Amino acid sequence: MEEIKKERREYIEHAAKEFCRKYQIGRAGAGLEEAVYTMKGSILYLDHTFDKGKIIKLNESEDQFQIQLTQNPQTRRGKIALAYWLGHLFIHTSFLRQDDQWNNQSENMDFSESCHRLEATLFAMSVFMPKDKVKFYIEQIGKRRVDLNKLASAFGVSVYLAGKRCRDLGWL
Repeated sequence: MEEIKKERREYIEHAAKEFCRKYQIGRAGAGLEEAVYTMKGSILYLDHTFDKGKIIKLNESEDQFQIQLTQNPQTRRGKIALAYWLGHLFIHTSFLRQDDQWNNQSENMDFSESCHRLEATLFAMSVFMPKDKVKFYIEQIGKRRVDLNKLASAFGVSVYLAGKRCRDLGWL
């Protein structure tokens, strides 16, 4: 299985932390939709589609980009998907710099490489379960064995995601 190098992992964790700080993202992804609109983006919920979602650059619009989701952004899974696509936007494009690379970005962005998917997933997990907050939570309960149900509940994520994040951080 492909791994993200330590330096890259730290960069992504930091990018997620700064994103949450700048756009005031709260527990369980509260504020993600508002962040998209603040960045002059839009969200399109594609109900009943086989597409996996995507992010596109809009040229003929006031909006700069559009995130197309197959999960309703009001649900937990939809918010996680939204954070995933924002990870691509922040990590794999020059959107923040608004430079020539962004201006010349094609409409359909290709993030099909497995390293891109891993990095965007790490960004999303870092938004929902920041490393320092997970560590603080685990230290506060003072247990060797973490109750994943309680951890998931504390961060507003599924038990699966809580376990995946703890494994990713080397705590399981």
